[in-house]
Amino acid sequence: MSKRRAHYTDYVAKQICEKIALGNSLKATLAEIGPMAPSMPTFWRWLDEYPEFKAKYDRARQMQADIHADTMLDMARDAFDNPSKAAAIRVATDILKWQAEIRDPKKYGPKAVQKETQGKLSPDDLRKEIAKLEQELGVKAVPGMNTAPNFTRKPESEQSSSEQSDSPAADPRSESHSEAHLTFVAPERLQ
Repeated sequence: MSKRRAHYTDYVAKQICEKIALGNSLKATLAEIGPMAPSMPTFWRWLDEYPEFKAKYDRARQMQADIHADTMLDMARDAFDNPSKAAAIRVATDILKWQAEIRDPKKYGPKAVQKETQGKLSPDDLRKEIAKLEQELGVKAVPGMNTAPNFTRKPESEQSSSEQSDSPAADPRSESHSEAHLTFVAPERLQ
């Protein structure tokens, strides 16, 4: 006797998505639902045939990432109480961390996923943005410099004797004697 073919219903789809969102695996979810659950091939077919089910399932998998994060926190607390289980807990949390990263990479990925909010700036808009940032940070750029840090060459006459002895030109072991000696110029000295 073969298993009867499951028919798609909103009720079954909702049950699957709820159990997935609560942290269950797909295999455990289908077993828990029982005879109304589709077989694995039928489940995959439903995802292709019913876009609203696919959207709900994708959202349930994202929500599952939050459950994994909470589970990891509980396991970390358990590791403090039971240090002998720490190695096993570490393996389990690594698996859950990986699962959370692939379920919701924007929230749990290794790097923050940033979207460019605006197009490229024109030179005038870029100058305005730089001026705005300088004002917010309380710094003033050195005129004619294209880099953000306020570094400028300090004339040798203004260098102290200790700075001169530390300069590359004064060091006979230095391979390049033509390197410039750069010193940070405080914003108040630029005015």
